[in-house]
Amino acid sequence: NTDYTATSTNKHKSDEQSALNRILQQTASNIIDVGALECHTLEQHEYIERVRMYNQRLNTLYTQKVVNKKALPDVNKLLVDLPSTERTLSAQPISLTDYSMMLACSQKV
Repeated sequence: NTDYTATSTNKHKSDEQSALNRILQQTASNIIDVGALECHTLEQHEYIERVRMYNQRLNTLYTQKVVNKKALPDVNKLLVDLPSTERTLSAQPISLTDYSMMLACSQKV
């Protein structure tokens, strides 16, 4: 009877080990080794080209939308660089009165 219990325990441990090995193998196949990936930083000319392309696409979309409303603001100001982003984002939020006024005005447009 002791022999049967030992065999049963060993089989159970073997099944657990097999299950753990499958989980480990599945996890290893799903992991992306970011250390092995090539680091690609943008060169200045690539950055400038992307900014130009994004501006062009935004202006095209915005112009199409504005033409339908018959009002054409300065579309070159859609995407601008903020020189001190931290200062802008950490500034005091607008008042509830100003926010309500902006909502009301935007709903009229």
